[in-house]
Amino acid sequence: MHGPSGPAAGPRVEGMTSPNAQQPEPRPEPEPAPRPEPGPAPRPEPEPAPRPRLVFKDPFEQQTSDDTDRGWGDASGERGLDWYRSQRPPHHGEK
Repeated sequence: MHGPSGPAAGPRVEGMTSPNAQQPEPRPEPEPAPRPEPGPAPRPEPEPAPRPRLVFKDPFEQQTSDDTDRGWGDASGERGLDWYRSQRPPHHGEK
């Protein structure tokens, strides 16, 4: 259904009010924001440190310390016959 129409409804005029309508009270103006006290200027925030980049290398390119004789505490890679005889387990017997 549609709203009332015809001469009984009267013309609709925007912005007009009846003489008995109350006028809105004027609103008070907002108070201005307090001003900051003078003082030392704020320091600018330091730029964040650059994020470390991930660098992927082939782990087999470099020799590790445990892959060398020095990594195990030996002086050098040269071992004589005396060294091998001194490292013989007791169950192998003396020759």
